[in-house]
Formats: sequence, C-alpha cells, structure tokens
Amino acid sequence: MITERRGFLRPAIVFSSLAMAGWSCVGALDIFPPTKRLPGGFRLVQFESRYYYVDRPKGGGGGIGGVLRGDIEQIGWNNDAIVAWRTAMTGSERSGWMIIDVHRGEVEGPFSEEQFRPMIQADKRLIGIAVRPVAEVWTGS
Repeated sequence: MITERRGFLRPAIVFSSLAMAGWSCVGALDIFPPTKRLPGGFRLVQFESRYYYVDRPKGGGGGIGGVLRGDIEQIGWNNDAIVAWRTAMTGSERSGWMIIDVHRGEVEGPFSEEQFRPMIQADKRLIGIAVRPVAEVWTGS
C-alpha cells in the first residue's frame, strides 16, 4: 500500500512543482507533439500547430529544428530518401532543399531551386518522389 502511494506522489509532486514554477501553460502537445512516421526511423513533427520539422528519435533527433535545422514547408519521400524545403532557423544558414538518405542517415543541402530541379530527376534515390506542401501531407489530403 505504501509503495502505491509513493508511485502516485512522485508524479503529483513533479506536476505541482511545474505548475507553481509558471509552466502551467505548457500543454501535453508541447511536451509530446503529434508526429507522422517517415522511412528510416525519421518522423515529421508538428510543433505549435504551424511549424514542422524532421527528427530521428533513435539516431539523434537534431535538437531544435530537427535534423534539417529548420521549419519544413514542402516534403516528399520514398524508401530511399526524404526531400524537404526547409526555412533555415538562423541567418547564418541558407534556406533550401534538403535531402536525407534514409539508409545512411546522411543529410545533404541546402540546395537552391536551380540546383535541386535537375537532381530530382537524375539522382536514383529521388526518382518518383512527389513533393507536396507539408500541411497537405500532414492532413493526408
């Protein structure tokens, strides 16, 4: 009986402490945001209902902005690669097309539109990938 109470009390104390520290506005979706599975153990994460990033929980999530270090606006994938237009999070990085090789876990880019256009037809990993706005991918429409 005592161990049951201790098992309940510890989480109650933690949540009470967070609330008193001014974190009461933190919701469950901020702590555990919704995700969509992608190939290679990657996932698309929705943050604050309007930002999207790609992370890989089991291989180093990439921190803020995910493995692509930015907000995803367009995305597409197949069994070999994920491609995404990302808006860089800092002024020291360029926005552009990013490629994730899902087998090696390597990230390439950013590439400009002019650089990327021929790649999507010439690179065997990218053939057949349909790139769509991330909001469409998220809702499945």
